[in-house]
Amino acid sequence: MVSLGRRGLLVLGAGLLTGCSDSSAQNAGGSPFTPSPPTSSAASTPTPTLSPTPVPTSPSPPSPSPPLPSTSPSGTPVVALPAVRSWTPGAGEIHPEVKRLAVAATVDLLRRPGTRSVVEVIDAQYGGLLTNSASVLVPCRVYTLSAGRVVSGGTTVDVRLTKSRGSWRVTATHPAQPGAATSR
Repeated sequence: MVSLGRRGLLVLGAGLLTGCSDSSAQNAGGSPFTPSPPTSSAASTPTPTLSPTPVPTSPSPPSPSPPLPSTSPSGTPVVALPAVRSWTPGAGEIHPEVKRLAVAATVDLLRRPGTRSVVEVIDAQYGGLLTNSASVLVPCRVYTLSAGRVVSGGTTVDVRLTKSRGSWRVTATHPAQPGAATSR
């Protein structure tokens, strides 16, 4: 008779739990696994293997990583800026016109003249909203083509607006100015 110690019992229990789990279980990366058809050979017994199955998800913003370069007819790599979506206010937004103005001012501020660049607005959030004044914080990623490669950066812009005669206008933009990293 074989004697199992605590570790052996634990491993056996974990194996049973794994074997009893259903196909909707997910791995640490978040995608479910389904058995793939077994492969057979004359020398071995077929064993099922696990392969990832894509899971439909809701639309998500484009990846901030640059696309893979392709090659031009001359054989040199062609690098393109990533595609970014235009920011739009969410449903039920309070004074969406204020945020639209703030986002437009931010994009105009961060576009680099004379270079190929694109600004991705991550969000627009009120820093403060009063009857006749507002502050909107706009965090962004900026992608620029430089020396044949995509360079990414980003900042948050504090956009100040005022309302007069029924319409809002941007009065100031304050991009973040982070200081140098310090050691402890």
